[in-house]
Amino acid sequence: MVHPVLIGGAALLIADALDEPPEHDDILEDTYAAIEAELDDDIETATDHGEGEEDADGGLAVDDIEGRPDLVISGFAVSNLIIEVETTDVIEKDQSHVIEQVSGFKKNGYTRVLVVPSDAVDTAEELVEEIDGTVHVRTPNSVVEMV
Repeated sequence: MVHPVLIGGAALLIADALDEPPEHDDILEDTYAAIEAELDDDIETATDHGEGEEDADGGLAVDDIEGRPDLVISGFAVSNLIIEVETTDVIEKDQSHVIEQVSGFKKNGYTRVLVVPSDAVDTAEELVEEIDGTVHVRTPNSVVEMV
């Protein structure tokens, strides 16, 4: 929600971030920014939804997986990550979608990471227990621990 505020006679608009949960692309942007700050230029990052290096060259089309993850990190000096970003709303209300999507991203040589807002971590950790194999749950800022 946007609130008009008068300060010293000037009108300002202030977004009330507490009333609105972060959108999918906002979480992806925060995740990308946190990772990009930690990576060297020779590390390949490919994202969907317009962040960083657009996927014009098929970087998100990882061979032998089903679907397109939100972010893929690969390189010699880092862990290869397949990252899916979800909102709190999706984690709470569309769990079968998350399970199906993340299950399709299983690939040797890659670690699967589900990135969610901090208020959804507990629910997401319970959810990934239903997925075959290991899936790590992180927030946009803590995902850098995986790189």
